[in-house]
Order: sequence, then structure tokens, then C-alpha cells
Amino acid sequence: MTTNVDANTLLNLQSSVAGDVTRTLSTVDILASLKALDYDHKDEAIAAIAKNEKAYLSQAMNAINQNAMLSLKFGNGLEGAMAVAGLLKQRNSQQIYEQALDPYASKVDSKELALLSGGKSSVNLGTGRDRD
Repeated sequence: MTTNVDANTLLNLQSSVAGDVTRTLSTVDILASLKALDYDHKDEAIAAIAKNEKAYLSQAMNAINQNAMLSLKFGNGLEGAMAVAGLLKQRNSQQIYEQALDPYASKVDSKELALLSGGKSSVNLGTGRDRD
């Protein structure tokens, strides 16, 4: 029994587990919205959002400046930095999601999986091939 999850559903799940409720917005959109709202810098929750978004954008700029492949693919401007910042946020969500589930997934006994699927398991547990 194989479960197929489309990429968008998986991204939404990863973002949800990671607590990223702004996945559909770019870093610059978030920062512009906060500026337009003229948020109170003393509000710790909002200041934390701004700080995180600035950190993603800063790391994206560093990545573009230090990695020729990223620079060629995305360019050296703000638009490229925004795209890479989105990728960094997505990767961060993926890592948090995996860290939350991997310790448990690795403990699943393949015999239990076979029982649940009527004696056949299509789950690859690192053997390099699916079970027959």
C-alpha cells in the first residue's frame, strides 16, 4: 500500500509542522506589510517575525554572493534574493518536519507494515528495493 502525497500538500504539511504560517508570502511582502502597518517595535511577537524574515533575506543574499550556481540561476538582485529566501524557508520547514518524524519512522518494524498491508509492504526501509 503506497501513499502518494502531492508536492503542495507536503509543503503545506511541512510548513504547518514548522509553524510557518506565512509560506505563501515572500519575505519582502511580509516586511513591507509590517512597515505599512507601522508596527510597534516593542511588540516582541511582531519584532520576532521581522527579525526572522530579515535573517532569511540576509542569508539568501549571502548564498547568492557566495554560490556561483545560485547567482547564475537567480541573479544578484533583490528578486533573486527573494526567491532564494523562499527556498530557505521551505528547506527549514522540511528539516523541522523531518526532525519531528524521523525518529519514529525509523523505529517502524517492517513486519508490522507487512501485516497492515495484507502481507505485502511497498515501503522501502533502506534496503534499496521495495518489498515484494
